Amino acid sequence: MAGRETFELPVLTAILAGHATSKPGSRYVLFGNLSITRFGFVVEPLTNQCSALVRNPATSNALILLPEGPTQYDSGDQVSVQVLNWDDVVIGNHRSIR
Repeated sequence: MAGRETFELPVLTAILAGHATSKPGSRYVLFGNLSITRFGFVVEPLTNQCSALVRNPATSNALILLPEGPTQYDSGDQVSVQVLNWDDVVIGNHRSIR
């Protein structure tokens, strides 16, 4: 595994740009796109979260980790994010620093 000693993906706190709702009974995970702005990390949930669609995970660079709910999250709320692709976040393939 490329000489790595650990395989854990980093988890950080980001500002939510959109809306999300956690489900009752278990933790809830959403696909999202993380970017770096002048305000810090910002994550936007993908509009279609259907797990049967292969394109969603392919176009996301992060997972939004929501604790057991039900809880409503709105734009500006802080959420935990697990980074899937740092290159996409840092280089900004999807966005530029705003």
